[in-house]
Amino acid sequence: MNGVHIKLTKFFKGNNMKLRSLKDFQNAIKRLRKIPKQIDEVITLLNLGIAAGKTHANESVFRTKDQLERLQVRPEASEFYEIFKNIGDFLPQLDSSYVQSIQLEAKAVIRGKVLPAFKKLQNYIHGPYSKHFRSKPGISSIRDGQRYYEECLTFYTTLSDISPEEVHNIGVNEVQKLRKQMIEV
Repeated sequence: MNGVHIKLTKFFKGNNMKLRSLKDFQNAIKRLRKIPKQIDEVITLLNLGIAAGKTHANESVFRTKDQLERLQVRPEASEFYEIFKNIGDFLPQLDSSYVQSIQLEAKAVIRGKVLPAFKKLQNYIHGPYSKHFRSKPGISSIRDGQRYYEECLTFYTTLSDISPEEVHNIGVNEVQKLRKQMIEV
């Protein structure tokens, strides 16, 4: 549901960049060129997690294999290319040769840098990293996970005088009440 592969595709697909000039589209290509470095940094962080004994559980990453594989398409079909498809609509005054030039450059960067970077991440996560997946899901399955969970509980709820079990029981009771009300309706 989340991860660099989701956030970056949404970023390039959505309305997250100001695209009002030729320079804006050139800057978008510069951002694309930086994706491999970002992927390398993610891999570095995953390696640091392995060293610290804090890795993902299979349940939290098994879908990434298909998600990352779906990114491996022709550049012009890539979500990273979405913003470049209709440059002429954004910049009608731009000569068509400039439009084609930007589109060709974007495709080349996506083909030569972006897609290989995501393939590298896919191969790493479902190759070497997978040997370090936690055997159980949930933060409590990592070293000091229960203490971390309790600190998160305090931070996110400001409830310092209540245990995780009590919070869970409150949630269970609230769900029961809601179900009862739904049945009545």
